[in-house]
Amino acid sequence: MTTSPAFRPSGGVIPGTVIAPLRVVTLPPSAFADTWRSRPKAPTKLGIRLVSEDEYIEALKNAAQDAWRDFPDPKDTKQREEIAAFALMRELLVHALCDPHNVDVPFFKETPNAMIRVALRDATIARLFEELEQLSASTNPLIAEATDDEAAELGAAIADPKSLEGVDPDRASRIRRLMTYLRAELDEAGFGNAPPTPTT
Repeated sequence: MTTSPAFRPSGGVIPGTVIAPLRVVTLPPSAFADTWRSRPKAPTKLGIRLVSEDEYIEALKNAAQDAWRDFPDPKDTKQREEIAAFALMRELLVHALCDPHNVDVPFFKETPNAMIRVALRDATIARLFEELEQLSASTNPLIAEATDDEAAELGAAIADPKSLEGVDPDRASRIRRLMTYLRAELDEAGFGNAPPTPTT
């Protein structure tokens, strides 16, 4: 999780204004649990929005309650931390998942806390949480923008096929997913689509 999450701003929105989420993800039917009776048969779009500070605090509380319920023995610290970490991802997504066109309409409109447990695979929850992390990092004013020199260094590292050699596999996978996110942002901004410079 990002150490300094960017929270959804409160207030300042004209009543009745429909705001589209900053991130929209398309999930294949396989991303949903086989046992969910309402499992979609076609790819499904869902939005991801930033959570508010109050929602973040509520998610922390619910995750801790889940962990202590499953491992009430004070000695089971490691197991409890593992349960709490995943539960926090799930609880944050309860608030973050929304209609692909409107941040004020939850994706799971009824009992979202229960539905997310029934409808989504654990792997899907983990993937969607990464999307939320990326959204939070990209909009967080506490994270400084890269300088031109830093951007050039990053570009050189990405272009080098050996840059991830020796990197922990889980971290390497995470970096590659971040690369995918970065590429999508650049494509949307028109990067690489400029017409070629005429030659004389």
